[in-house]
Parts: sequence; C-alpha cells; structure tokens
Amino acid sequence: MAVISFLLALLLGGTAFLFKQAASQIAVGTSWAGEVCSTSQMFCHHPE
Repeated sequence: MAVISFLLALLLGGTAFLFKQAASQIAVGTSWAGEVCSTSQMFCHHPE
C-alpha cells in the first residue's frame, strides 16, 4: 500500500510541476506549453 501511495504522490507531483512550467512558458510562446495548456486550461491558469 505504501508503494502505491508513493507512486501516486510522484505522479501527481510530476503533473503539477508540468502544468506549472507550462503556465510560465505559455507567455513565451513555446509550442509544447500550448499543447499542454489546451488539454486543461484550468490547471494552466490556476496551477496552485
């Protein structure tokens, strides 16, 4: 059970980091950030 919880925490932490980075890169016009933010605009505009 501890392994599953650890993997889930890593997955959610990585996803949060990805959306936070995409939100900061969208202003620069990076293509990957546009694709990520088009997936879920809520997480890019409000990454907290």
